[in-house]
Amino acid sequence: MHRTYSMRQSRAPTASQLETPPPPTSSTKHGRLFGKSNFGHAFRKQTAGAFGPDLAKKLSQLVKMEKNVMRSMELVGRERMEVAQQLSLWGEACDDDVSDVTDKLGVLIYEIGELEDQFVDRYDQYRVTIKSIRNIEASVQPSRDRKQKITDQIAQLKYKEPNSPRIVVLEQELVRAEAESLVAEAQLSNITREKLKAAFTYQFDALREHCEKLAIIAGYGKHLLELVDDTPVTPGETRAAYDGYEASKAIIQDCEDALTNWVQSGAAVKSGLSQRSRTLSQRRKANAAKRAEGVDLSGQDASLKSDRNSWVPAGEHGEYDDGEEEDEEEVDGETRGRVKIVISFGSILTFIVCTIALTLTYSYIASSPKQEFDSSSMTTSAIKNVTKAMSSLKAAKIVKRPSSARGHADHGWLNTYHTFSFASYWDPRHEQFGSLRVLNEDRVAPNTGFPTHPHRDAEIFSYILSGQLTHRDSMMKRGAEGKASKEQFYRMERGDVQFTTGGTGIAHSEQNEHSTDWVHFLQIWAWPWKKGLKPTYHTSTFPEADKTKGFVPIISPLKAGIKATNEEEAAAVPTINGTIPVHADLLFSAGIIKEGGKFDYRVGGEDGATFSKLGRKVYVHFPMTKGGKAKIRLDGREVLSEGDGAYVSEVNAGDILSVESIGETDAEVVVLDSN
Repeated sequence: MHRTYSMRQSRAPTASQLETPPPPTSSTKHGRLFGKSNFGHAFRKQTAGAFGPDLAKKLSQLVKMEKNVMRSMELVGRERMEVAQQLSLWGEACDDDVSDVTDKLGVLIYEIGELEDQFVDRYDQYRVTIKSIRNIEASVQPSRDRKQKITDQIAQLKYKEPNSPRIVVLEQELVRAEAESLVAEAQLSNITREKLKAAFTYQFDALREHCEKLAIIAGYGKHLLELVDDTPVTPGETRAAYDGYEASKAIIQDCEDALTNWVQSGAAVKSGLSQRSRTLSQRRKANAAKRAEGVDLSGQDASLKSDRNSWVPAGEHGEYDDGEEEDEEEVDGETRGRVKIVISFGSILTFIVCTIALTLTYSYIASSPKQEFDSSSMTTSAIKNVTKAMSSLKAAKIVKRPSSARGHADHGWLNTYHTFSFASYWDPRHEQFGSLRVLNEDRVAPNTGFPTHPHRDAEIFSYILSGQLTHRDSMMKRGAEGKASKEQFYRMERGDVQFTTGGTGIAHSEQNEHSTDWVHFLQIWAWPWKKGLKPTYHTSTFPEADKTKGFVPIISPLKAGIKATNEEEAAAVPTINGTIPVHADLLFSAGIIKEGGKFDYRVGGEDGATFSKLGRKVYVHFPMTKGGKAKIRLDGREVLSEGDGAYVSEVNAGDILSVESIGETDAEVVVLDSN
């Protein structure tokens, strides 16, 4: 179909796209398995949630059914584009007026197909949000199961052995289990409401835009039909020559302008409420406003004055099972709906080559001599290797993450900023970056803090910027490490780093037990390379003097990698000597750059420090430590103020990222480098 005045001739963003940026393209649009038939739809629907927790089964089925809806809409869009082409081909052999009008009608119908394709992407945003509720439901199931198991044991003992001393012990365990589950249940309640509203807002906004644009196209289509001369002619009579070419082009151009300039605020159809509905809605909002605001319980619990005896022993935490693993892929850090499976000889050959390469790599790692782990010393060679320049970042993509755009919550006792979606803050554009999932900059008031709460399947570490933070967990043993005392705690100060592998389940607390000073620290989570690891923890101190010489590596991958044996896990040897080992292809480094100075950060660290060499993702964070007086410049082009961060992508191991201090004082900078 020749589209002289195609509405997609220009790919400039429309007014609606500028007002509300479109989501990433759905990853389920082409080459899918079991995707073109009713069998595929039925198979997905019937198997949804079959292997997951009972609590999440119904929502799992809904998510799968929505995937079927999306695939059906995608098929409709493609078929409509083919119809448009066929209409133009048929009209080409007709009279001039019919030929011209059918060609232009084909343009409009083809545009409808493309709008439906865009609608699928926005619909997928709704589905992903609903899916996040399902994931929260699945995470709550273990705590419910544990409570039910203890309740059943108590009932059984009361029936068989009413005087058993075990009943008292189990009742105490039940109290602890119920207290522990309060956090998860409250999180489920809060996030269900928040994300339900967000999900259907995505859907209804997309639906409104789609329908209004279809109405625009329909209106201009009727204008095109008026160019067809339908006056009856007698046999032998000749119609007047067609002179509507310029008019049809103008109609197409007007339609394109109308679609390009459409915004939500200019929607023609308004949903007005009756007086009764409006009164009832206002009364509902007023009643809700009278109630106290909910407390954020997603890891940011209400403060406790003292938490010395509230930690839970590791033995009281059972194994966790995630249930169903949905077969999906990630797009820019966010899981998207449908699966792209393209099977060809080339892809099979590539898969075989990559498999051989990975096997050889892991064999080499396993056979390499083990390094001794020393958390109290940092080798000078490690610092020099990290700061040694080797290449530039001209081809790198650097995207600034302004401090003002982060999520923020001030609970009085806690003032926190969220780089990524966390607790009540959620932004689908900032879910994670590589294996980096959480980066919170927290300030906690004196004599308050986070009470004991559980974690699993996450690598969690705290980097202290100022003040004191007291850590307790269910793994800590008397005098086991560092400053751990007979009261089983570890009190951290500036320069200290505390690292925890959540694994199958661990409970910990973080309290500011100082009487006058606030504590300022970074709380960072990363996804491990596999689940079900044994819970562990490490603490170490990294002197400030070293950080003034260059970027100091603090955390590096476990050298044995994803296939580490129990002995290698216990040895905990990192790829960089003197650092803390993490179960992820992640480096964490920190540096303090003097005013006017410059550090060079080597992506991927020293040779052998990381497993993945290509396509690394580097996040630079500039903590708020100098009252706004410090500034830095990345790669000679992007200026960051305190609190800002930057996504650095399209870089490989060995590339050099320069960081300059251009403010009025020293600049403390942290770098998180992952695959």
